[in-house]
Amino acid sequence: MSEKKATTRYLKVTFEKEETILSFAKEAAELARQLEEAEAGKKAAASDFKASIDRLNAEISLLARKVRDGHEYRNVECCVTYDWKAGKKLLERTDTLEAFVEPITADERQQRLVA
Repeated sequence: MSEKKATTRYLKVTFEKEETILSFAKEAAELARQLEEAEAGKKAAASDFKASIDRLNAEISLLARKVRDGHEYRNVECCVTYDWKAGKKLLERTDTLEAFVEPITADERQQRLVA
């Protein structure tokens, strides 16, 4: 007595039609295009993340320096009083009213001659 039973095996299949091979080539080309797009997107995202990380590192460094030094330099409004005979000027900060004396610079003397 013989018995038939359906089964599946992993066997070689030869492609006989050129259309089948051509369809594989077209699909491979499309996948290659999609891969290029994905790699370009990855590169752009990595560049964006690097820029963000660099910006954050710069901000952290700036704040750390402020904490460490306990001060920073800024443009501060001042009132200047010149003593041309003594060659000195009195600078008074308008925010803290702190005053200090400095020598008059050559550029400042030149401005006085031009005016």
